[in-house]
Amino acid sequence: NVHKGGLPSSFVTPPVLSSLNAYTAQVSSHNGHFWSDASSSINSLSPSKTNPSEPQDVTIHVLSPSQLLVSWADPLFDGGNDLRHYSIEWSDSEVWGDSEALVSVDPSESSHNYVIENLQNKSYYVRVFARTTHGFS
Repeated sequence: NVHKGGLPSSFVTPPVLSSLNAYTAQVSSHNGHFWSDASSSINSLSPSKTNPSEPQDVTIHVLSPSQLLVSWADPLFDGGNDLRHYSIEWSDSEVWGDSEALVSVDPSESSHNYVIENLQNKSYYVRVFARTTHGFS
């Protein structure tokens, strides 16, 4: 529904559309009493593949002074590609540079978690990315 304030300036492609199919748009107007006949777009388009959205529900639990458990759920949108792996990075600095540690986790594993070990007793920053053949979240 479009309300006072105008049309949205961008749209999100739902993940149920296939990049193998071409789609058209239909638009109708309503004046409060009647609907107009639908007008169809001249061109048809196929959704382009994009980067996946970010992993959901990322949590960190302290297991010991030297271990953190990182857990996450699948991204809401895979960008039209199969997930290849998750990357988990951690650093003792807010500035992400060459000092991060990185591991890859297979997305086919039933539980999405990873234990970071051999940490020093200090604060760490952790981030999780989903990766497809198109790129990172």
